[in-house]
Amino acid sequence: MKTMKIEGNYCRLEIGSILEGGFQAYLKTFENQKIVILVDENTHDYCLEYLITSFPELERAEIMLLPCGEENKVMEVCFQVWQAFTEYHVERKDLVINLGGGVVTDMGGFIASIFKRGLTFVHVPTSLLGMVDAAIGGKNGIDLDGYKNQLGTITQPACVYIDSGFLATLPGEEIFNGYAEMLKHALIGDVALWEEIRHIQSEEELIQQEVIVKAIRVKTNIIEQDPLEGGLRKKLNFGHTVGHALESYFFQSIPISHGHAVALGMIAESYISMKRNLLTMESYK
Repeated sequence: MKTMKIEGNYCRLEIGSILEGGFQAYLKTFENQKIVILVDENTHDYCLEYLITSFPELERAEIMLLPCGEENKVMEVCFQVWQAFTEYHVERKDLVINLGGGVVTDMGGFIASIFKRGLTFVHVPTSLLGMVDAAIGGKNGIDLDGYKNQLGTITQPACVYIDSGFLATLPGEEIFNGYAEMLKHALIGDVALWEEIRHIQSEEELIQQEVIVKAIRVKTNIIEQDPLEGGLRKKLNFGHTVGHALESYFFQSIPISHGHAVALGMIAESYISMKRNLLTMESYK
C-alpha cells in the first residue's frame, strides 16, 4: 500500500514507509536549525539507528534519552530535558522529533509545547498504540502523584509519520495494547471495523496498513470536528475513565499496561451503562 496522507485543520498524518513520504523534504527545511530526537531506551536500541542512517539530515541531530515506562512520565524527567535544551541552546525555530510509543509522544509533545512557549515537533510513533491513538490529536501530558495525565497541553504536532515497519521491533503484548485502542475506535465509530477486527486471528492481519488506516480515521474524523474536547471528542475517552483509575491504582504494585487498562475499562463502563438501562444486555455481551 502506497504512502497516504490525512490532512485536515488539526491532523496532518502520513501513513506508509517513512522512506517514501515527505519526511526527508520536511527535514531539509530545518537544515540551518537544530534537530533534537527524543527516544526511550527501547527506541534508542531498536529504531534510532534505522532513522539516522536513512536520513543524512539527522546525522547532526542531538539525541536525548528518556527512561522507559509510564512511571517515568513525570515532571522531574521533563525538567532534565528542558535543562538539556537550555545547555544545547535550543530555540523556537528548531525541531523536536519524538521517536517512540505513547509515553514518548505524550511526554515529548508536552516537553516541546512548553519550552520557550512552544517548539515545532513531529511524532514518529513506533508502537501500534502510538500509531492509532496516542500520537494523534495533540494531547500531550505527564502524570502527577500517581495520577494519569494530570498535566498537559493540547498542541498539535506539525505532522505524524506512521510507518508500520517499526512494529516489527515490538513484543507481542505491545501489539495487543494497540488492539485495545483499535477496538475502542471501532466501538465508538465504525461498526464495519468492529466486525473486521474482532474476528482477526493473527498479529500480522491486525497490523496491515489498511486496517490501521481505518482505525486512525475514526479518531481523526472526531478531532477535526472537536479538537479541544468540547463535546464530541469525549467519545474517545471510552474505557479511559475506569482504565486510568486502574492504571493509577496499580502504579505502586504491579503496573498494568495502558491497553490492558482500557480494555478492562470498556468492559466496566459498558456494564455500568447496561445496569443503568442505557445499553442492552445483548449489546453489552
